Parts: sequence; C-alpha cells; structure tokens
Amino acid sequence: GSFPADTPRSFQRIEVDRFDANRLVALTTGGRALWSNDGGLNWQSSGGTFFSFLARGASGIQRAYFLSMRDFAGSANLYRANKIGAPLQPTSNQLLASVDVYAEDDALLIAFAFDYASLRWKAMLSTDAGDTWQPRGFLTPSFLSWAVPRVRFSPCDARVVYALAGEGFYVSVDQGATWKAERLGVASPRGGSWIGDLDAQCKNGNVIVAAATKTAGVHVRKPTPADRIFAGDFESYRPSP
Repeated sequence: GSFPADTPRSFQRIEVDRFDANRLVALTTGGRALWSNDGGLNWQSSGGTFFSFLARGASGIQRAYFLSMRDFAGSANLYRANKIGAPLQPTSNQLLASVDVYAEDDALLIAFAFDYASLRWKAMLSTDAGDTWQPRGFLTPSFLSWAVPRVRFSPCDARVVYALAGEGFYVSVDQGATWKAERLGVASPRGGSWIGDLDAQCKNGNVIVAAATKTAGVHVRKPTPADRIFAGDFESYRPSP
C-alpha cells in the first residue's frame, strides 16, 4: 500500500472498525498517526504531531484517541479525531498516562493521571470524549512504581474497570472511585517493568481478563459472570442510525 512520505511502514498498534474492516486507525513505530478507508491499501497522515499511544477503539470506530509523547513521569496530552480522517486536536489540559474507551460508547473514557502531591496514580473519568475529567479514586500499588499502568473497561459493564499497576492487578466496580487488589495468576516479580498489556472480553456471559507481562508470561483471571441486567443479556449491540 501507499504511505505518506517519511513515514515508517511498521506499526505499534492498529485498530479495526468491527462493523467495517476497511476502516483502520494506526500508530507507527515512529509515532505517526495514520488512517485508512480501504483496508490498509492506502494510508493518510493525521497531522505532524508525534504520538506515544493509540487507545483501543469502540465497537464502531467513530472517534480516535491518541496520547502525545510522554514526559519523564509518563504523562501526555490526549488528542482526539471526531471521525476517521479528521484532524487530531488536543482535548483538555489534563495530563494522562493511560486511557481506555468503553466498547459501546466512544465518549466514555477512563484514564490514569499521576498525582504529584501524593505520588500515586489517580483514576479519571470523562463522559464527554475527553473535554472534561472527573477525579475518581487513587490506585495504591504495594510499592511506588513510575511504570505507566494499564487500564481497561469491562466490555459488558461500564461500571467495572480493571488496572495493571506496580506489581498488582486491581478491580473497580464503580468506574474507578474505589479499587480492590486481586491476585492474578502466579505471584508477579517485584518491579514495574513487568507491566505489559491488559485486555478484557465478554464471552458466553462471562468476563475474561488477560494480562500480558514482560517478565512473567500471560496471566488469565478466572472468568466471572457479568451482570445480565446491566449488560443487556451480555450481547453488545449497536443502535440503528
């Protein structure tokens, strides 16, 4: 396929629209944001800014979210494109370290920001696509870690959020207001460098969470039943336009 000039042809991450596989958003290894409407045959640039992170897309990608290059504490500005191919623009002045998009509502975001006063990670919630943020609860790993945490919504319950931080795995059932530490697989080695990635999926009415670590393999949480009433009988859906 064709690429913009001076753009690496290798990717850190690619997001595919579940309802139209021709629509792609990507982050290259050089930090460039790209998009494609033809399944990756031709790529267009989303601007000259360099980025460090592409957030997971909602079920049908409308908005796309990127974090700019991070500072020494892992914090960055959030950029948003309101549709694939639209220019990426900064949202609020809130610095964030990691962010996730709820699968069925791409205006609902959960993130972590580093609180310098307490030296802890603080959960942040946005219901308006990142324009404003509500402080939630603090995440307190068993030791101070500067490693950027990972955060994921449960895809079948927007109230439930999972986090991988420090040397632990954490669960919130109130959109980040409170957190409970859980053991995830075998004991993990001490040190934030073990943090890899985190994902959650709904399958047959159960939530399955997997954490990929850099030094201790992949850990899978025991599947747990989702809230049938809240999740609409577990099956994700997209309203007709």
